[in-house]
Amino acid sequence: MRDCAPPEPRLLRIRAADWRDHLGRLLELLSQTDPLVLLPRDGRTALAAGGTTWTFCPGEVLQYQGEPCVALHVIVRGLVRIERAHPLMDEPLVLAEAGPGAVVGERAVLDGGLYQDTVVAAEPTEALELPAAVLVAALLRAPAVAETLLPQFSRRLRTLGQFSVAAHE
Repeated sequence: MRDCAPPEPRLLRIRAADWRDHLGRLLELLSQTDPLVLLPRDGRTALAAGGTTWTFCPGEVLQYQGEPCVALHVIVRGLVRIERAHPLMDEPLVLAEAGPGAVVGERAVLDGGLYQDTVVAAEPTEALELPAAVLVAALLRAPAVAETLLPQFSRRLRTLGQFSVAAHE
């Protein structure tokens, strides 16, 4: 992981000789990541190859609440905080923390909506960014998997929504 002196996210640079090992680590992670584990190996390979790996220093933002959702992130290493701002609160509410294998930003990636939460690196973090087009292409290659993934995303949305409502009460 990079030194965290620069004040912005950096594309993880991988030597050609190390690319195969990096891809193997991403495939191993995706094979254990709910709900992406449901994709067949060639679907996970397409995700790993079509994504971009970024590194974030503590305090750097992976995605901002209210901005258009263009990708989801799979946390490879490190820890992120999932926060939600509200006009009646001075500070954002920390909804959760997420570590390796967690998927963040999936709530609006399929319909092009807005990010519902801000996701901030809590420690040096490496994340695989998966653009919506890459995710959709992987799902189209395995329609049966899409039928399984969409209800799982829906359940996660309800759970986060219920948590958010309870936190504001």
